[in-house]
Amino acid sequence: MVRAIFEAMQARGLVTSGRAFSRHWLGRAPNYTCSTRFECAPGALLHLHRRLLEVGETDLARQVLDLLTEGTPKYLLPHHEDTRRR
Repeated sequence: MVRAIFEAMQARGLVTSGRAFSRHWLGRAPNYTCSTRFECAPGALLHLHRRLLEVGETDLARQVLDLLTEGTPKYLLPHHEDTRRR
């Protein structure tokens, strides 16, 4: 999924290479995405989310947020009414 976001950013002219994506958008070393094969740590995804919001790319930022919350129980997410039994 991170690769798909990277490719969408390339298509929009936001990034030109994996090295630039790693450094500028993820806040990591230039070889980060190459060495992790686009399997990014939550901190890197959070950095990407913030950067995308800064430049007004809200649809891509939402996709990153979805990646960050994937697998998170709904009751732990903001704006969710906790309906679990107590």
